[in-house]
Amino acid sequence: KQEDINEVHGSWFDPSNPVVKYSGTLRDDLFDDMEQQADSADLVMVMGTSLTGLNADQCVAKTASRSTGPRACSLGSVIISPQRTGEDGACSLRIFAKADEVMEALVREL
Repeated sequence: KQEDINEVHGSWFDPSNPVVKYSGTLRDDLFDDMEQQADSADLVMVMGTSLTGLNADQCVAKTASRSTGPRACSLGSVIISPQRTGEDGACSLRIFAKADEVMEALVREL
């Protein structure tokens, strides 16, 4: 459901959660929830992002780091995007394509 999504950097369509500018401040409740998710997620999938240093990038990085080594405790991260990111080498699955194309192909298989 839409209300279950943490749009920590704001939403274009929800006037109660306006988009946060780069110089702006994130809402404390959403930031705390994002950090908790980053620390506990089993798998993170991101689509269409360049992962260029926003706070939410930690969800990908932390989950990926927990997926390697003898004490691995997550499945890691999945990145779906046509452009390279700084997290490409750490993710469990990397698909270089547009998110719409990947999701359409997935739906056909289901």
